[in-house]
Amino acid sequence: MVIIMMKINQSNTQSVNSIFSLQKNSTKENSAVKTLNNVLNESTTSEKLSPEEKAQVQELKQIERKVEAHEQAHKSVGGKFAGSMSYSYTQGPDNRRYKTGGEVSISIPSDDDPQRLIVQLMQVKRAALAPSDPSSQDIKVASIVDGKLQFARSKLRETYNQQNQKNKKKIL
Repeated sequence: MVIIMMKINQSNTQSVNSIFSLQKNSTKENSAVKTLNNVLNESTTSEKLSPEEKAQVQELKQIERKVEAHEQAHKSVGGKFAGSMSYSYTQGPDNRRYKTGGEVSISIPSDDDPQRLIVQLMQVKRAALAPSDPSSQDIKVASIVDGKLQFARSKLRETYNQQNQKNKKKIL
């Protein structure tokens, strides 16, 4: 294993690029070289950006972190009712694509057992409202689930009332 440590600055960028070219031609490119190469490319790209473009890149990075956290919250709380995450991207001035929007599909369950359905719907509602900053679409999904919860609860009450009526008839 070879560990290469170097300080990268403007004057030795060309020699560092040639080292990476040689390393890339080897049959096994290790992850340390990939990481150093990414740092080199990022640093040379960011050196070419204006202060406004650098600020825009920082803003895009912040948005990307928020989007990832938001969608991950839906995914982790949604469990088996959550689908895969998908993202929309914006290309930054550094030519990198940043995640600036996203979604996780949520399946709204249907079950003949109202008690089980209520438990499932509560999980879906928690998933919709899981992010610290729910979007208008998240709130809309939670509202739809509330309507289904109300219906399931009325079905559950109806089932209990029917069972109580049967039990009273048996006693009499």
